[in-house]
Amino acid sequence: KTDDITTAERESTKDSDNNPSKEIIGVIDNRNLIDDNTSQTLTQTQVHTLLSTQTPGSTIVAALISNSSTFSSKTAFSQAKYVKRKQLKYQPRCRIVRIPPATLCS
Repeated sequence: KTDDITTAERESTKDSDNNPSKEIIGVIDNRNLIDDNTSQTLTQTQVHTLLSTQTPGSTIVAALISNSSTFSSKTAFSQAKYVKRKQLKYQPRCRIVRIPPATLCS
């Protein structure tokens, strides 16, 4: 079944020079994104202002996402990676672990 798809894909996607190209219509990729630090409209001072006013981290991450001009054109994997990276930076987490009294005394 995989060979049939590959053969059909090759036959249907030939460019003008009759060279097979692996182009799939409707797939989003990141090759057109340029990392020149202009896609984020929130400035560093605005983010620091949000941090200093004790705005919840989830609100800061949502603001960063909504003010990014390239977020919607990224792949789903890149979007998830971006969100995770911003959550680690702006949503501090702590884990409360119950310890036995013997560990506490030593």
